[in-house]
Amino acid sequence: MNTKTWADKLWGHHTRFLYLLLAGIVLLFGFLGSREMWTQEHRWADIVTSMFFYQDFLHPVLNGREYYDKPLLSYWLIAGLSAITGQLNLWTLRIPSALAGLITVCCIYRIGVNLQGKRLGLLAGWMLLTTYYFAFWARVSNTDMLNLAGSLLAVAWYFEKRNYASFFNYMVFFLILAITALFKGLVGPVVALLAILPDIILQNSWKKHLNVRLILGGNPRNSFVCVAILGFNPFWQ
Repeated sequence: MNTKTWADKLWGHHTRFLYLLLAGIVLLFGFLGSREMWTQEHRWADIVTSMFFYQDFLHPVLNGREYYDKPLLSYWLIAGLSAITGQLNLWTLRIPSALAGLITVCCIYRIGVNLQGKRLGLLAGWMLLTTYYFAFWARVSNTDMLNLAGSLLAVAWYFEKRNYASFFNYMVFFLILAITALFKGLVGPVVALLAILPDIILQNSWKKHLNVRLILGGNPRNSFVCVAILGFNPFWQ
């Protein structure tokens, strides 16, 4: 008699990634707007409301004062969703974090697949998705989940393309880092670089990656996002 355990069903060799993806959608997006606004979410709601009130999306204002504690991209995502839906509510506040949580689960799955195979990828994905505080922060309007998603996306891209040292792959990697920096500052790119450094050392691949394509791919002039980051001087002062 062939009886499958829950482990076989969730991260066995014949399990589909689709099951993990659907579970992530249900867990992270289900009843997303049912809970009342929580502490720091007021900050994002107030700043985005002020952006629409003053019609100024470059200078965030909180309680009547300019507020440069975080870069602009997290506010812009909420403002963009509000403009599309025509309203600023709990759903539009939290959808960016929920999407970032889903991207994070997909990234951890791909990292596991590239390191050891599909079974490890699914196991890592289910462990992350069912971690209480991961699900909690993925359902709250904040920059932490956006920052995590950007960092892990950069790490996942590295493991996908580490054997292909092309200009395009380097450019995409640095674009991801640049966008991540627009969520919470430079901490996201630094964390991603620290995460891939041990693999570069263990694989002794630093010589392969130390080339002209890396320098050109990471050149701010080749990335409009990098130029945008350098242009927002108040965030780096």
